[in-house]
Amino acid sequence: ADSDEGRENRMRMAQTVRESGTRPIATAMVPDLLAESTRENAPGIADAVRSMILGTPAATVVAALAGMAARPDSTGDLAGIAVPTLVVVGEEDAITPPADAHAMADAIPDAELRTIPGAGHLSSLENPEAFNTALRELLDRV
Repeated sequence: ADSDEGRENRMRMAQTVRESGTRPIATAMVPDLLAESTRENAPGIADAVRSMILGTPAATVVAALAGMAARPDSTGDLAGIAVPTLVVVGEEDAITPPADAHAMADAIPDAELRTIPGAGHLSSLENPEAFNTALRELLDRV
């Protein structure tokens, strides 16, 4: 769940989208979504993410922000997960920092944590080879 500050920020973002469309959100979010190294060394990925945000209808962005702001804290449910679990985090993830991913993996019985180098929040786009390797290894075990 979001903190009070996080919830307020999402609601401010939603108001911005209502008033000005998705462009300000695309500009603000890309640096949080992608690792600095991705933005510097693979500007095409940043352009693609920006385009995805800009191509999303404003009403959809507003609804997604409201949904994330309203979600309950499910931390207590993690201990009840009884299936093979892979927690993936980018080493430069600013949205879900590696420490949070470590805590999540620690709370899930027998979960495996994989940190994807050179990636932020969108590790599957930023380092698809490492992401796919981690996923294939999980699937090979199950």
